[in-house]
Amino acid sequence: MRCAAALVAAVVALGLGAAPAAADSILYRCFPELCRVAPDGSGRTQLTRDASAGGPVYAWLSATRDGSRLGVSYGNRAHVLDGNGRRVAGPLPHGGGPIVATHISPDGGQIATIETITETLAPFPGGVPTVRLTPYLFLARADGSGRDTVARSTVTTAWLAGRLLRDEAADEAPFEQQICLLATNADFPCERLVAAAPEHDLWDPAVSPDGSLVAVTRAPPDGFTGEIAIYSAASGQLVRVVSSGPSDNAPTWSPDGRSLAFARGDRGLWVVSATGSPGSERRILASGIQPVWVRGGGLRLSGPRRARAGKRVRLRVAGAPRGARVRLQRRVGRLWRTLATRRAGASGTTTFRVRLGRGRAVLRARVGARVSARLVLRAR
Repeated sequence: MRCAAALVAAVVALGLGAAPAAADSILYRCFPELCRVAPDGSGRTQLTRDASAGGPVYAWLSATRDGSRLGVSYGNRAHVLDGNGRRVAGPLPHGGGPIVATHISPDGGQIATIETITETLAPFPGGVPTVRLTPYLFLARADGSGRDTVARSTVTTAWLAGRLLRDEAADEAPFEQQICLLATNADFPCERLVAAAPEHDLWDPAVSPDGSLVAVTRAPPDGFTGEIAIYSAASGQLVRVVSSGPSDNAPTWSPDGRSLAFARGDRGLWVVSATGSPGSERRILASGIQPVWVRGGGLRLSGPRRARAGKRVRLRVAGAPRGARVRLQRRVGRLWRTLATRRAGASGTTTFRVRLGRGRAVLRARVGARVSARLVLRAR
């Protein structure tokens, strides 16, 4: 029953610390699209522009360690995007049901998906067949090839290095949801628990960069949000609770393992130290779903949306390698014309001051083959 309730929550979703390094960024779902923001909440940029509130929408987000590849669920199918939101592969092969979760491995080599499959159960004598949706865990290469079934009735998963985690119900009432490490990525049995809590259901596992800790959503029985807690991956025991809840979910680790970001219901994205305590968290964005913290992964161009024609406009580019040659470009027809070029400073940021004529300007930053999300500025 608990798996079925979690499945309903996932299907509904389809319809709808210490200072980090300057190059880190947080990807997140800015319904119905995908966005990127700096860990301090600055430099928000929109990565994708092909979704719609009426559907299709981006209903799941994952990323490689460096943010160069994203695993997403879009339009009920699994896709792979690059770090700037452009499609690399997909839709990937599936079994006919909606893809409710797409987890790309940290190195980008594999994709784990959770797909709801329609099952017809044999009736009792004199009864009628029962049809139900059951979540299955699948594993494939990043291009969708070599797809195999891993487990049945699994609604949450994550990567611990090259190994998969899944949810596992306790043996006794109230049958709490625990997180276990699969003995092999090709079969259902668990090797051991990595997180378990009496009287709590655990969801949304996220493994620390060094693999020693697992952050989870620790919810009351039959709940799906609660507080963010950290467990020992070796013993499965609670290390500490770091947020106050009760609507917290979707934790993600900073690349240095010193902080966590998470979503808090409809109150946006929050950040807390991995050694913090409830009440020490701080909000960085007023809205956002399912944050994913990555190392680098893209440039961020920020600035005003409106300006006075002929006056200098200050634009900021973040996320560039130190000393890199950063070009600020404007779209002219189908081409991009370079307006100015500067070297990135030690913090990875670059500031441009440019004058724009009257009208609409579509701008972007470029470092080698990497480009930022576009910024549209209107000058009057």
